[in-house]
Amino acid sequence: MDTDVKLKLRPLLLMKTSVEGKDYIVAQDQSGESQPVLLPMQLEQFLMLLDGKNTLRDIQVELTRSTGGQLVPIDEISKIADELDAHMLLDSPRYRETAALDERFWNQWRLRKPFHAGQAYPAEPEELNAMIDELYRKAGAGGEAEGGATAPFVRGLLAPHIDVKSGGPVFAIAYDALRKAPPAELYVLLGTAHKYSPGPFSVTRKDYVTPIGILETDNDFVDRLLSRYSPPWITDDVVHRTEHSIEFQTIFLKHLLGGDSDAKVVPILVGGFGEFVNERLSPYDDEEVRGFIDALREVIDEDERKVVFIVGGDLAHIGPRYGDTDAALPTDIEDCKKKDAEMLEEAAKGAEEFFNYVARENDRRNICGMPPLYTMLKLIEGASGEIIKVDHWYDQATRSAVTFAAMTFG
Repeated sequence: MDTDVKLKLRPLLLMKTSVEGKDYIVAQDQSGESQPVLLPMQLEQFLMLLDGKNTLRDIQVELTRSTGGQLVPIDEISKIADELDAHMLLDSPRYRETAALDERFWNQWRLRKPFHAGQAYPAEPEELNAMIDELYRKAGAGGEAEGGATAPFVRGLLAPHIDVKSGGPVFAIAYDALRKAPPAELYVLLGTAHKYSPGPFSVTRKDYVTPIGILETDNDFVDRLLSRYSPPWITDDVVHRTEHSIEFQTIFLKHLLGGDSDAKVVPILVGGFGEFVNERLSPYDDEEVRGFIDALREVIDEDERKVVFIVGGDLAHIGPRYGDTDAALPTDIEDCKKKDAEMLEEAAKGAEEFFNYVARENDRRNICGMPPLYTMLKLIEGASGEIIKVDHWYDQATRSAVTFAAMTFG
């Protein structure tokens, strides 16, 4: 490592954890481009110095000062920096070259490969099917009614996008509602884009691969959409490559559809609506948001098939892990879930009521599923909503929590 280069960490979530009685730092890549890395607690000060202002020599001076004058060898510091770089944790030429190469490969692929398979969920078909079956069983979800589906048609579904290991039963509860309802021929998948996207929406033409089969993207539908509205950012789809909010939906949807279904999908990621919350401005008043939603609605209205919208969106994110000063206590989590229920009752009334609830709170609870849920609500105006389940995941290491829900719209 060049001793004159100023070193900077990539956007990472640094969390303290304990493994077999020993303390560690977990470096989690918030973009999802690299896997979490377990680092010795002794590196805490070193990591804090990787702010883009310090060279290896600067770091050596600071570490030597903090140890009371004991010189830390530059070779040792350089070795640590090289190891961090090897794990893609530094904003370095090596990382940028690798990211650029990944993007070039991505643009040549026809298939969107299952990025999180083998880590967030099993990569082997039999194991994945068994896992989902077990989640249905644990959730108390019943099979399809005898003689076929008898429940009303579900126009829209809100499901979690949290890690399947954390929110699996609520995924199963949500998709059980689809299992019991009449099937659709087209599924519009709306997910939160956690990484930067050049526009408010990103549509991909790529088919989504799952370990249990491929969900084919309806490119004829995409062509009709683009004939109505086609700003350059709409098909800039590299944000789909590592995003989990749609990927987690695809494994449950493919499990539900099986191998004989001719149903197709339209995967759409939705970027942040924070600026609209800050300005108390309805997203629909924005020309780009309105243009896309209106065009999508027109194409759907002209389509003679049964269409279901699926939103992969979590609700609140509270606690130090998500920028709060104070830990999330059990009473805070229960209060948050009550507010979630109130918020979803507003969502049952319509998109603007839902947005206004979030805006009144100034999005203080970090509702990351707000953009895709708002989009769906604009597309199914007048639908009735039913909350099935509100639940949460708690991170003991940071005393933080995420809430999520299963909800149907008919």
